[in-house]
Amino acid sequence: MRLANMLQSVVGCVGGVAVGFYFDWMMTLVSLAIAVILVLAQMAVFNYLQKRGRRDIPLADDLSRVGQPAYRLCFLLSVSVYGVQEWVQIAAEAITNVKTVQALTREKYLFDEYCRACEAPKRAAIIRG
Repeated sequence: MRLANMLQSVVGCVGGVAVGFYFDWMMTLVSLAIAVILVLAQMAVFNYLQKRGRRDIPLADDLSRVGQPAYRLCFLLSVSVYGVQEWVQIAAEAITNVKTVQALTREKYLFDEYCRACEAPKRAAIIRG
């Protein structure tokens, strides 16, 4: 899948440059120069985030040891795109079946499961900044 996406991107870029040269070669050269500048800027941002992530790993380890539910809930309210499927599924099932959850007194269990499912996204969000 990754190879297919990369091949599609390369073919799209080469095709775009070819069409650009066909219609207006000067504008294509300007566009290529701007594209190089954007790629270099993206590489600089990536390197910065990578260094920052390495620096913040000890902080994430310290914060992950905190176990207060209120503290966890504050982090759960922050938006994170990592591991979103599992915690969304748990929350959706709990909300959809709220009467069953209350009848079986499984609120604490589902809250703990929800917190467990949010640990990886929380840690990734802390590391990324």
